[in-house]
Amino acid sequence: MSLNEATLSRQLGRAKDDLTAWNKALETNGVPSSARRKNTKWRQLNAAYNAIRNRLKAAEAIRTRDEGVAQHKVEKLAAAAAEKSEPKKVVKQPKAAAKPKKEKSAEPKEKKKKEDKKES
Repeated sequence: MSLNEATLSRQLGRAKDDLTAWNKALETNGVPSSARRKNTKWRQLNAAYNAIRNRLKAAEAIRTRDEGVAQHKVEKLAAAAAEKSEPKKVVKQPKAAAKPKKEKSAEPKEKKKKEDKKES
């Protein structure tokens, strides 16, 4: 199913003409307007008309969405270009002095604790 708006507009016009022609045929046969819904051909033509109309609405919504996305992309690129053109102030901060590492004893902690207990 095409979502080209020109194609859908043409199809919608054709479906409307077919539905109008069938309505006239029903009126000449003496079918009241309230009883049209019982006629299968009328229901088929009406359903086709409604389907094309809904597809046309969807195509318009997609077009609107795409325009919004394109506008957002342009704004994003413009913001990036403006940010790039501004000179950046680079402030170098002195590196923090490295902390001296604690010397580890060869003995595990548990042994130290045991030795401390023995000395007491």
